[in-house]
Amino acid sequence: MEAKLFAFDKTLKLKLAESNYINKHYASGNNPIDKYDSFDSFLEHRRSMFTYIRSQSFLRFQYPITHPTNCLEEWNGIKLMYKYTRQALNITNPLAALYGIVGEDDKDSICFMTQSGQAANLNSILTLLSSYEELTIDYSEKMFFESIDVLTFYKEKLSQTQKVKIYFFDSCDVNFVYPQTLSKDSIYIFDTTCIIKGDSEMQDFILKCKSNNIKLILTRSHIKLDSLGYEYSLLGSVCILNYEYFPQPTVKLAQPFKHFHFRMQKAIGNHAHFATLDQIYPFLMDKKFNHFINEKYKRVSQNYDLLCETLKANAISFDHYRHKQFLTLKVVKNVNNIVDYEIEKSQYITKMRKKTNFPIYYSDSFGFDYFAVTAFEKLDHSNNLNAICRLSMGDIEPSEFSVCVTVLLKIIKNLTE
Repeated sequence: MEAKLFAFDKTLKLKLAESNYINKHYASGNNPIDKYDSFDSFLEHRRSMFTYIRSQSFLRFQYPITHPTNCLEEWNGIKLMYKYTRQALNITNPLAALYGIVGEDDKDSICFMTQSGQAANLNSILTLLSSYEELTIDYSEKMFFESIDVLTFYKEKLSQTQKVKIYFFDSCDVNFVYPQTLSKDSIYIFDTTCIIKGDSEMQDFILKCKSNNIKLILTRSHIKLDSLGYEYSLLGSVCILNYEYFPQPTVKLAQPFKHFHFRMQKAIGNHAHFATLDQIYPFLMDKKFNHFINEKYKRVSQNYDLLCETLKANAISFDHYRHKQFLTLKVVKNVNNIVDYEIEKSQYITKMRKKTNFPIYYSDSFGFDYFAVTAFEKLDHSNNLNAICRLSMGDIEPSEFSVCVTVLLKIIKNLTE
């Protein structure tokens, strides 16, 4: 019996509305289309459209290194302080543009655009380590593995004393919750990547920190939830709130800096981790574009809930995440070589996609329109090496997803057996 080919007509109609808006306002109408015949044709069209938009942004980027006239640049509704690319691209209204918190006075916020979210995390940690001699960092072992890698790499530089206490919490963490008690004596790093812009809980937390003079460093990758899943360019940010309350650095440098944000600017510049002007998404401040993002997030969350119910009904264990962007599953059998596992499973996924039209790919990262599978190795508490499979949710209209969730269940069983 031949497998059913899913059409996803409702989904493609939603995607067409998004594309028509993007094409009209950002691609100069150069990529018109009346209908998508398949999910693959939609993906290809959206990819070509974003490539075109990026090429136009690059043409507008007239100052590749140094701004020759003045320090203030207007870029698609965003005001930027820009003198020398390697020494900072400082956005002047970060909470509104990058976190969806509107109507706030940002005079006590300093924000730098970085090459990625991990560049923002790395440079926050490097700046702290180069600023304070007696430093401890508290973090969860279940947050994003790349963040843990950074912290583990520099662990030997940390002190056992708690003169300066850092708390690093990550929205990607399987156990993520907002801290209920905050200390004015501590510094908090908050990776917001998995939380949608304008989220009410995130807004309440940030405003609570602002009003109580809590020392807070916000970091974010903008290639996940902020771009409808299309990786327009590498882009992250780091935003320092209440910077005037950061303690004076205890580590003396040849070139002394009295304030923490100046030291961070130096650290990021030295590692060439600042973004360039053409990397900034032209639609970061676009309310209509953000409306599409919010609607997509609602659909993804609804589908995530249905998938979780289906997995529970079939006695398949998984790790649930509050952000509902992905879930993780433990591979039952021993995986001696993760590369061989990836090759085998990517071939299976390709076969199932061609057989059913279900939009799933073997792909790192998350936040795409399609479902994405990746695998990684992880040591358990007994020091045994296990394979973990991460399934990132795609954006399918919920009534259509409910019809094909059994196909995804079959794929999951194959991935984890």
